[in-house]
Amino acid sequence: MIHYVVDAREAHAQRLHVTMRFAAHEGTLRLALPAWIPGSYLLREFSRYLSELDVRNEQNERLHAQRQPRGTFALHLPHDHNLTIRYEVTCQELTVRTPHADHTHAFFNGANVFLYDIARQDQPLSVELLLPAGWSSFVNLPRDGERYRAACYDVLADTPFELGPHRSLTFDVGGKSCRYVLWGEEGVPLDTARLERDTRAIIETQAAAFGGLPYDHYDIILHVTPTGRGGLEHLQATTLATPHSFFKDDKGWLDFLGLLSHEHLHVYNGKRVRPVELGPFDYQEENHTYALWVVEGWTSYLDDLFVMRAGCVSEAAYLEVVQQHVRRLAAVPGRFHQSVRDASFDAWTRLYRPDANTPNRTVSYYLKGAVIALALDLSMRLEGVTEGLLAAMQELWRRFLTTGAGYTEAEVFALIDALGAPASAEALQRWTEGVGELDDLPELLRAFGVAWDTTPSGQGYHGLVCRTEGGRVFVQHVLRDGPADMSLLTPGDELLALDGRQVNAEGADASLARYRAGDTVTLTFARRGRLHTTHYEVAPPRMEPTLGWLEALDEDQARRKATWLHGPG
Repeated sequence: MIHYVVDAREAHAQRLHVTMRFAAHEGTLRLALPAWIPGSYLLREFSRYLSELDVRNEQNERLHAQRQPRGTFALHLPHDHNLTIRYEVTCQELTVRTPHADHTHAFFNGANVFLYDIARQDQPLSVELLLPAGWSSFVNLPRDGERYRAACYDVLADTPFELGPHRSLTFDVGGKSCRYVLWGEEGVPLDTARLERDTRAIIETQAAAFGGLPYDHYDIILHVTPTGRGGLEHLQATTLATPHSFFKDDKGWLDFLGLLSHEHLHVYNGKRVRPVELGPFDYQEENHTYALWVVEGWTSYLDDLFVMRAGCVSEAAYLEVVQQHVRRLAAVPGRFHQSVRDASFDAWTRLYRPDANTPNRTVSYYLKGAVIALALDLSMRLEGVTEGLLAAMQELWRRFLTTGAGYTEAEVFALIDALGAPASAEALQRWTEGVGELDDLPELLRAFGVAWDTTPSGQGYHGLVCRTEGGRVFVQHVLRDGPADMSLLTPGDELLALDGRQVNAEGADASLARYRAGDTVTLTFARRGRLHTTHYEVAPPRMEPTLGWLEALDEDQARRKATWLHGPG
């Protein structure tokens, strides 16, 4: 067994000291730190955090570890050894995927910190933690005395570690234990009674849909920060990064619940049932799949539906969330240039590496995947599948949970066909492989009592997205085929004046919004230290989708709407 000791007593200096002890056999030993973390499809090269590597045998003789690509180290051993390996990990990057430490806490995922023996990923491991006075450890692994135990490296790599003098909140959900670990919530109006009530309702609603909870204990590590938003799923935990604004009004609270629902739903879709390409993992290379539209797209649709069914949001507020998805997709020029399948495959090089041209050439498999999931859900219901998309997800769960094998895209299409929705399966293939609009969606929504209209977005369309930095205004995106695309502007230009009036950083968007279709805009901008002037004519405003509940529903529409929003019961 490999045993690790993580010394967090210098967390205030943003570093951890790790010791690794195990018996190694004669031959070449290859150790590595993962280059990426499951659930986040980007090579992050976690070995960049590692330094001071020191390898010694039982005689305390130092052995040479030869550096190799992608955070790999090779040791050539002439005979068996009991090895002690020490190294330091820098913890200065605060995200749900990366290690961060200071005088208030230490957070990391197993993939960030623990070197592994490439030839022995399936063997059990143990972890011991050394903490500053007054700190506790919050780790969802079985414990034997002072040691946490993991059945194999995949489990350890997937485990988040939160250390500190934190407040926690534990409660029962469906006969299982759920624990919030709170960091950064001081001074934030966090209603813990509401937090417990709504969390329980959402998890119980998901559990009822899938026949129970696939764990005994679930941790929710909640990082409350000024601006951060995001989440990362794990087998029996999640880490959520939430801005202070989430807890100030009902709109922020709904955003929080959607994030929570999304990450918990991954215990079914993504962690235990997955595309065939996503496991067993190669931690040093990209693991490409065309099916992230299932893993993330279906989850991004069903997450809000479960919040609705849990009774945490009104029907009107839920429809606003659906409208937001549809509107956001309609504003992305890249929807005409990339399919959601290709977006899934390109996640490693595009979604997680956005640049100034990203909106023009790409589409998000989260966003378009969610809108496709909405269309698929309604289409399957119209074909007689009472629970629509959820029935497909339940069937994936039933078929693939016990086998441990991943599914293929072809099996997803065949499964939907076999459920009695062949037209939906055919449409799904068209939607995932094609580009452009989902022309079927307005009529599908009408069958469930939703009116689809289009309304103008503002007074005119510029096709220009700006950002502010240090009180200055910069061009962030010039949207393809928009008016600004015909000008001299390029991303990174500093916008100085509109029609001779200095641009105010706080009012740049408002200044652009005042122009009407047909107006000519004269812009003064700086590029590489030189001043330039350009012009463009404002186009008619974009027509964006507007959704609303029909005032009068016939009997079929009313029945379909009730089953869609609240379930067949």
